[in-house]
Amino acid sequence: MGVNRWVFFIAGAVLGAAGVGFATSPGGKKVISDVIQGGSGLKENVATRMETLKEDIEDYVAETKHKRAQKQEDTETANDSSEPASDPA
Repeated sequence: MGVNRWVFFIAGAVLGAAGVGFATSPGGKKVISDVIQGGSGLKENVATRMETLKEDIEDYVAETKHKRAQKQEDTETANDSSEPASDPA
């Protein structure tokens, strides 16, 4: 059990040193810059799509409310016309 922890610790130290070496090299800086730019573009794309989705859902909800109110109004109109007129005589 103790040996596994040391192996993982040493492997992490080696990978960390390799990562630092990569990040400080000119090629590594370019790769990191490209990844950050891509991530920023992806974030903006997702934010735009989410805003569009939100607007579409709001439209669907408003349309459904309008249809429901129209149906309710039609039902009330049909009920009013189907009631027999009271004969005052």
